[in-house]
Amino acid sequence: MTTAKKNKIPSLYYQLQIKGPAKKLMRFKSLIICLSKGYNVLLDLKDNLYNLIVQVIRFYFQLYNCILVRLKMC
Repeated sequence: MTTAKKNKIPSLYYQLQIKGPAKKLMRFKSLIICLSKGYNVLLDLKDNLYNLIVQVIRFYFQLYNCILVRLKMC
């Protein structure tokens, strides 16, 4: 490839380079995106944990009621 062709076709790396304040802004944007994804994961975990706790409480109430019924039958 000749030098003229190299100068006409900038490399992909050069095209994707971001310099100056825009570079800082892109880093900040990627940080915000990362934090929002992490926050969404935490919300999902909170919901799953809440549902698990509710299911455990229901299970123990059903077990308790079953034991009471069996004791009344005796």
